[in-house]
Amino acid sequence: TVLCYGVVVQLNGSGADTCRWSPPNLVSNSNICNPTTIVLQDTNFVLTVIDTFGCFGVDTLNVLAGRVFADFTLPVTSCQEDSVCVTDASTVVNGIIVDWQYDFENFGSVSGQNVCYLYSAPGSYNILQTVTDNHGCIDTAQKPIIIFPQPMAAFSLNDTVICSDQTICIT
Repeated sequence: TVLCYGVVVQLNGSGADTCRWSPPNLVSNSNICNPTTIVLQDTNFVLTVIDTFGCFGVDTLNVLAGRVFADFTLPVTSCQEDSVCVTDASTVVNGIIVDWQYDFENFGSVSGQNVCYLYSAPGSYNILQTVTDNHGCIDTAQKPIIIFPQPMAAFSLNDTVICSDQTICIT
């Protein structure tokens, strides 16, 4: 069973009047049938139940800690009218990444592992990546980018009539 890292999970034991969970230091109360645990590592939980006649039963639950580490690369700066392309660098433990969402700060969202986006205005922005694995484990990463104004190229001629042997001045 894969459970997301850092999530509080309730374990539900049954089968007798008395329950004992092991390892006891990883559950909220090892002497009740429904303790909680916070998944921080791969763990084998052992439940021992004892009925009023002293008979017991044992069951084991192997829990794997699923974890997503969101990360992506992008240029630090870009120019207005140039596409900003982000490249996923996320990793996962005990799962497979199945969804990538990028929020380009009030300008829209784009789905996909590696995406490009065109900012329409210069400024400083934050790009937020949200990554989800096949177990529903989620992580986010945020990185800044600066979009510079697009320079305006222009020139003019001082003279309107030019002969072939004359020098022209372009400004």
